[in-house]
Amino acid sequence: MIHGYIILWFGDILFAYGLYGLFLFPFRTTSPKKLIVAAGVLTLIGVALSSYGYSKNMKHLEQYTMAQTYADEADIPEDIKKGKEAWEEMVAEMKTPEKEVQENTENMHKGYFVLVLFLAPVNCLMQSTFNYDYNPWDILAMMLLGIALYKLRVITAELSYKSYLIMMVVGYAIGLSVNYYETMLILKDALAAVGRMALTNYIMHSVICAIIFTGVGFSMFGKLQRYELYYVVIFIWIFQLIVSPIWLKYFRFGPLEWIWRTLAYKQMQPFKRQIPK
Repeated sequence: MIHGYIILWFGDILFAYGLYGLFLFPFRTTSPKKLIVAAGVLTLIGVALSSYGYSKNMKHLEQYTMAQTYADEADIPEDIKKGKEAWEEMVAEMKTPEKEVQENTENMHKGYFVLVLFLAPVNCLMQSTFNYDYNPWDILAMMLLGIALYKLRVITAELSYKSYLIMMVVGYAIGLSVNYYETMLILKDALAAVGRMALTNYIMHSVICAIIFTGVGFSMFGKLQRYELYYVVIFIWIFQLIVSPIWLKYFRFGPLEWIWRTLAYKQMQPFKRQIPK
């Protein structure tokens, strides 16, 4: 909630993690097989809902295309006319009016408290309608699968080397092209440090982008081309790949990770490392 409404990132995922995490307690004694089945069922429901929406839209597109073949609109059959109207309505909803784009951009360039009020309805939408429409079939399914893998000792490093070798080969065969740079040894320690400070770095993204894009800082919202946004991404990644290892050289955890552990254990956790003189 703080990340979304106060730090101004309406795409926050932590709220959804916390919300669906509440559903996990009854599954703590469930067998891995049932957990995997439940995760599969949730995933299939999500796929079915997405497929239904897609096929419905494609039907409307087909009816819209058919409607273009009629010289006189009065000759268009009623079912094709309704499909045409449904498609046009969907396209209109996806295209934000220029005036609204301009108003949104102007609001994003204003001060902090104006931004809080401006983005509050967007946060509410993302944490309610969008959250309940899409996340149960994704987040909750992966959480149940994670519990199953834990119970099967997959993620506790207790299986044989052969088992992990098979999983590694399959995983790399599927994702090597996507994760190529993560396999480079030169980035191994830096990436590990970024991962150990995942919560801090996640929140840091929002803080940096708020400074760059909103009226809190440089008001660059709406001023960069799509390809120029990649420069921002690269800058943040390089910054975190450099800063994270340096931070962990002197401290045991990232600042937010330390706060989280202190709250979880209900006592102050060691923070600074003892560096030999």
